[in-house]
Amino acid sequence: MTTLVTGASGFIGLALVRELVARGEAVRALVRRTSDVAPLRELHIELAYADIREEALWPAVEGCERIYHLAAMLRLPRKRRRQPRPEAQMALVNVEGTRLVLGAARDHRVAKVVHVSSVAAIGEAPGETANETTRHRGYFYSEYERTKYLAEQEAQEAAGRGLTVVPVCPSIVVGPGERDALAEVVARFLNWGRSIWLPDPVLPLVGLDDTVVGLMRAMERGLSARRYILNSENLRLTEFLSLVAEAAGVQQRAYPLPAWAWSLPAGFLYRVTGALGPQRLHYWLTRAIHGAAFDAPRARDGLEVRFTPIREVLPGMLESMVERGMVRRPLPGLAIKV
Repeated sequence: MTTLVTGASGFIGLALVRELVARGEAVRALVRRTSDVAPLRELHIELAYADIREEALWPAVEGCERIYHLAAMLRLPRKRRRQPRPEAQMALVNVEGTRLVLGAARDHRVAKVVHVSSVAAIGEAPGETANETTRHRGYFYSEYERTKYLAEQEAQEAAGRGLTVVPVCPSIVVGPGERDALAEVVARFLNWGRSIWLPDPVLPLVGLDDTVVGLMRAMERGLSARRYILNSENLRLTEFLSLVAEAAGVQQRAYPLPAWAWSLPAGFLYRVTGALGPQRLHYWLTRAIHGAAFDAPRARDGLEVRFTPIREVLPGMLESMVERGMVRRPLPGLAIKV
């Protein structure tokens, strides 16, 4: 039995591939020519080079009985000459790419697909704690939210046509190797070395290991067209950074800054300098004001995922950041030193 993993060189994808290999599964990793595949080569697995936006991915799917579809574009690329608008590029990857992967799965009679979506696709109302059955608010805060929502609709439609597809929505994933926005915030906080006042949105968080377990459980026992959320805790940013300081063994703290005290200056900064794109600015302003909180009853009850407290996940994340040079000061609470 061969399992295909798209987005295999990414943060979650690599962790998933490692666990699948450790369990003795035959894995084929779908990667682009520009991907860093050195960690995958160390696992001695089959590599298939293709872009999910192209029909060249069809041969990569042939002979696979299961697919984990993780490949996605998380951030809008910069505008460049002779290229589509950034929004169009994200739609091509997240929506059209998902449609092609599911089409290839159907043509090759793949037994089951786990479509890795995001809690961003759920569209909870401001201040609402959402779950798997929450109705969408009817509008989007960002192009990423819009394209992930549409990609999940593609999964639902494919399930309606007979393909077994399980949508899984992780929240913000915390763990070793994370390089995205949250890791950048943590690195800047620790490298600053002093307490700080900052916006205080609610963040939905889940550990990397729990995410991998959730995806594998979804493959084992998840029901087609039935959405599953993976989320451990909903913490305010200041609460999260206090846990970071505790794990790092440092005394600095983060204190909440009222939304009005920074939203107006941020808007002024954009108008004067254009430092932030209007959509990205709008996204962070609205998210910081309203936050995002999620519950995951289906994953707990149906998939039997036991979520790890974020406090216990942080040491591994921080040690990884130190090893990669993201943190450049001593952290007394860690086993390794800078």
